[in-house]
Amino acid sequence: MVGSRRHNVGVTPLETLIDIVVHGQVFKPMPYDGRRLVATDTDRSVGEGAELRGPMLAILLMLTGRSVVLPQLSGPS
Repeated sequence: MVGSRRHNVGVTPLETLIDIVVHGQVFKPMPYDGRRLVATDTDRSVGEGAELRGPMLAILLMLTGRSVVLPQLSGPS
């Protein structure tokens, strides 16, 4: 798909990008209950509990089970 501007039928180009980012990584489920997720590159946070901080993309990938981004996150494991 490199260089292609086509997207899947029924979804927007942004949804296709999210699909490529999320599914192009290694999958290992990561628990996140009881955490406050704080994006360091934007003014966004969600949840309550011990803070887990990192770039928004790293948080997205962590939530979808991609452990490859764990070095980009800080907080209790």
